Amino acid sequence: MEGFNEGSSDILQTLARQKRRIIWQQDVAPCHYAVVVRDFLNKNFNEWIGRRGTTEWPPRSPDLTPCDFSTCVVIKYRVYKTPIKNLIHLKKRIEEEFQILSTGYSYLYNATNAVKKRFGAVIEAGGHHFEHLL
Repeated sequence: MEGFNEGSSDILQTLARQKRRIIWQQDVAPCHYAVVVRDFLNKNFNEWIGRRGTTEWPPRSPDLTPCDFSTCVVIKYRVYKTPIKNLIHLKKRIEEEFQILSTGYSYLYNATNAVKKRFGAVIEAGGHHFEHLL
């Protein structure tokens, strides 16, 4: 798939081999709805959550995944704590921070538990904006 580097492709293939234990989840970004993406997910995963997936992603659902409400924010903060020299340095910093984050049990635990709280807030807000309730 265009846009993926070799490392990304390896990760996706590893995930696909472990498909019995994984439910893939993504939001409704237009690029996630591309035919090539949906075909890949249908072929490689028993279940996936997203637009036209085996489980539909809730429409207009603001920030319900840890990647949206937490991971990207944390990574961006950590990466830009020090000045970035060039694109190669930026890529290296992003990879380093994802590696650190992926081994941090407390971060993963907290981010996962935050999902429960966010879904509760969505229900309380009747499906409308909810972040003011957190």
